[in-house]
Amino acid sequence: MGIDELYFRLAKAIEKEYPDVIISIDLRSDRLRVYFVDNSFLDIWFSRRIPGKYAFHWERRSVNGTVYRWDNAAHRSAANVDTYPHHFHKGYQSNIRPFEPKSTWDDTLREILNYIRDKIKHSPSSL
Repeated sequence: MGIDELYFRLAKAIEKEYPDVIISIDLRSDRLRVYFVDNSFLDIWFSRRIPGKYAFHWERRSVNGTVYRWDNAAHRSAANVDTYPHHFHKGYQSNIRPFEPKSTWDDTLREILNYIRDKIKHSPSSL
């Protein structure tokens, strides 16, 4: 399956399973962007050049100054994480935690979207 087909499949799953927290989904040439009810967004990116390279970037700086990212970039600062190169930036760039993707991208995305849904629903700044 190609990256474009993967983005399309993930977009359909998001629309179906998370209508309570999403506003819209934008399928771009290089990523899938999901807009949420709290004015944040999630960029879902898979490399077209390096198989297996990914990033899920939840941008909340305009909401409360935080950013969350699940990725496998080979940051030296993440080298001591048990799941390296896979890791999770929790709230800000230097707060690095272990993260292991699930066996499928669909399941990985569900885990991330459930995390986001929970944060949005329990955030004092949520709409």
